Amino acid sequence: MRPISLAIAKIRTRKKLIAWGSIIFVLALILGGYFLATKEKAPIINLAGLLTALKPGVQEKPKEVVKETPPEIEITIPKSPKIYEEEAQKGDGITHLARRALKKYLREKGINLTPEQKIYAEDYIQNKTGNHWLKIGEKLTFSQELIEEAVQKSQKLTPEQLENLSHYAQLVPELNY
Repeated sequence: MRPISLAIAKIRTRKKLIAWGSIIFVLALILGGYFLATKEKAPIINLAGLLTALKPGVQEKPKEVVKETPPEIEITIPKSPKIYEEEAQKGDGITHLARRALKKYLREKGINLTPEQKIYAEDYIQNKTGNHWLKIGEKLTFSQELIEEAVQKSQKLTPEQLENLSHYAQLVPELNY
């Protein structure tokens, strides 16, 4: 029984080799046909021109292209707006830093606001800056434009709005600066 099983195994192996060989042959034909078809589209290399360019000796220097210089343009760089930088201390939030920046701005400009207007302005600055926890030593910057915008809006509050804010202003004694 052994000779028959060996013969069958050899036949199966030969069939596999023939199948794989046929597949490889067909793929080679397809790839060869592709390369022959694309060969005509390949650019022709001028070997004579290439060889003369490689010869040692005197060769002409390529002509330099003269570029015209563009006319000078005057650029004015606007001054960077002033910023107020505040550093967070223990227990500070963005509103505390906004309050300190607002206080510096009001002193520099000599502007007087009521405590209610100050509450509104610092809350406006905080809302425009964001709402996240601060780490001790973290620095936030407030632009002068933002502070001016907050002050202008606080000066346009109606008497009803000011009366509503008076409840909050009483809770913050440091607004009397």
